[in-house]
Amino acid sequence: MQKLFHITDNFYPDKGGGPSHVLNIVRNLKYEHVVLTRRKNFLPATEKVQNCNIFRFSHLHFFNSSPLSNLKWLSFPFRLLSSFHYLRSKFSFISKSDYYMLHF
Repeated sequence: MQKLFHITDNFYPDKGGGPSHVLNIVRNLKYEHVVLTRRKNFLPATEKVQNCNIFRFSHLHFFNSSPLSNLKWLSFPFRLLSSFHYLRSKFSFISKSDYYMLHF
């Protein structure tokens, strides 16, 4: 069966236009679906919902609870590194996978 990869910032169980759109595609197309999305603290890193494998990638968080997080000039390099790590991990996963189509 052919795989469709969906890359989205938010996905099920989140509500909203983007998550609902991707979930409707997953429910209505008879393919194997893989969703790559952001990880929230309370959700598992991997999950299977219907015919869809969900992989959640997390950011590196250096300054979450620190008062230094309000100092934009100081936290910028760390936020940039976190975003780079997040994107690299997603695209590394995609490059090692066999897929039919990517949906951004």
